[in-house]
Amino acid sequence: MIKHLSFLPARSPVRVRAVLAAGAALGLSTVMTFALFTDDGHVESTFSTGTVNLTFDSNQQGALAAPYALTSLAIANGKIGSTTISPLTVHNAGSLAFNYSTTTTSTGSAALSSALLVSIVSLGSSGTCDATTSFTGSLSTGSGLNAASIPARSLAAGASEVLCFKVTLPTTGSDATDNALQAATTTAKFAFAAVQS
Repeated sequence: MIKHLSFLPARSPVRVRAVLAAGAALGLSTVMTFALFTDDGHVESTFSTGTVNLTFDSNQQGALAAPYALTSLAIANGKIGSTTISPLTVHNAGSLAFNYSTTTTSTGSAALSSALLVSIVSLGSSGTCDATTSFTGSLSTGSGLNAASIPARSLAAGASEVLCFKVTLPTTGSDATDNALQAATTTAKFAFAAVQS
């Protein structure tokens, strides 16, 4: 049998370097195998909410604790046959379209509140609200002050609608009942509620 002869000692520095060089070459080959073209991408989305903001006339908020005073609709020192007419602009100052509706409550004389007749019409985005205004097709579904209400109406963001109010104190048909309304006072609160649409 012929034995393999090595002229280098088993622990020869030359032999060790040769082994290390072979390992490094093998490692480099392994790394190069995974050097591939790559790419990546990222997607971002931002989420925000809009606003529902109903205002009156010149951007009046009309909070429950501090209602907007529509003094132009008031009757002072009234009598049978007194009538008052006033516009009210409803504005959507928010960023979302909404539906709004109206209900009415009153404090003070219940007899006067029941006797007052309320009519409300829409003039669209603008119009004249005075004695020449036709109240045919009134939006208000009730006659007495407490019964006055408007069913849901839509209003786009940034849009306005002019409502024309007419309040009248007609005769009750009886002098005694009419006379009972003297020196009476009632205060109406028209509550507007807006809901996103």
